[in-house]
Amino acid sequence: MASQDSLKQNFLDTISRLQAPENPRGNSLVRYVKRTIQQHSVHSIEPLDIINQATLQGLDYIESEGQGIANVEAWLRATALQIVRSARADSVAESTKSIDAWNEQQLSSFHNQAATQQEDEPRSLKVVLKRQTARNQCYDEALAEGVLPLRMMQIPAGTFLMGSPADELERLESEGPQREVTLAQFFMGKYPITQAQWRAVAALPQVERELQANPSSFKGDLRPVEQVSWYDAVEFCDRLTILTNRQYRLPTEAEWEYACRAKPIRTVGTPEVWQVKLSEQSTPFHFGETISSELANYDARTTYGDGPKGEYRGETTPVNQFEGANAFGLSDMHGNVWEWCQDHWHDSYKGAPTDGSAWIKGGNSERRILRGGSWITYPGYCRSAYRFINVPGYRNFSIGFRVVCSAPRAL
Repeated sequence: MASQDSLKQNFLDTISRLQAPENPRGNSLVRYVKRTIQQHSVHSIEPLDIINQATLQGLDYIESEGQGIANVEAWLRATALQIVRSARADSVAESTKSIDAWNEQQLSSFHNQAATQQEDEPRSLKVVLKRQTARNQCYDEALAEGVLPLRMMQIPAGTFLMGSPADELERLESEGPQREVTLAQFFMGKYPITQAQWRAVAALPQVERELQANPSSFKGDLRPVEQVSWYDAVEFCDRLTILTNRQYRLPTEAEWEYACRAKPIRTVGTPEVWQVKLSEQSTPFHFGETISSELANYDARTTYGDGPKGEYRGETTPVNQFEGANAFGLSDMHGNVWEWCQDHWHDSYKGAPTDGSAWIKGGNSERRILRGGSWITYPGYCRSAYRFINVPGYRNFSIGFRVVCSAPRAL
């Protein structure tokens, strides 16, 4: 067996040959590192410095493992990517410390007036849109000229009761046990990502995987993008992060349900109008006890509870079609397209985090969570607490996503 010294020397000799001016592979390696730096917007490190760091890590590996590195070029590329990502994560972490500063600069205020359901005659439908004026803070992320900006709504820090009560109609065991979850402030897209927004970001440099410019089955700039996998959505977030120098990611399952319900038990430093009684917090929909096709896009040929039958549109609708955003200013949380979340699948909430973080330990790592229902699903699947799963590589004409901005995404 070769000694560690000879393994190290062979490793260094290979790197020297790769970096020789006449070697096209060495030029390719430097170009790769330069491109990686540009894609991750880390401009404080020179390509040769990264290659030198990767070389030192290679020597440490040989020292600790007592074996050589078979494909030195491939190892250098992979290690360089890790170094750049680590530098990028440090940069983003530093920028999140000053998030309040850019909030002050970019937040804009607007009033979100919830509509009131008007009834021509009394009936048992319990869709109650309370008239309230909530002052929702937001900022607009410009993506491209002529494209609807990505409006990011401020979701206040607070505590809510996650899951469905035992007596909720069509409840599943996976929706419990109910428990209190406390979340820090974050920002969430007012709408699912539209097709125009998707095209703008898909045109940016690739991070990990290619993105189709027009994957959707139902075309329209203001319709939600669909036919996107969990991996596609993560790639979108990574490209958007590099473009904006802010950390965009998919919501955690707890963040999604908290934002959908928009009815905290307790909040921190936010208006009392958002705080509600526990009995009001766990309604199946943020509208109230049931749902109507006048409020959301789903298969309304069937009903939920005392709700009415209505229109089945058979396709997606523009994200701004329906009035009645919830108290946090979010629209299309029920129906239209399923929305990917970060979390791995678990059969129940036993042992789940109570801080709103992504639950990626244990469970089924080959399945991801989807929330909100879609244009093709029955109304019960659109409930705030309903949990759907699929493999992360799955694409379908009923699956899209929306983004959040806060701390870096858990990997």
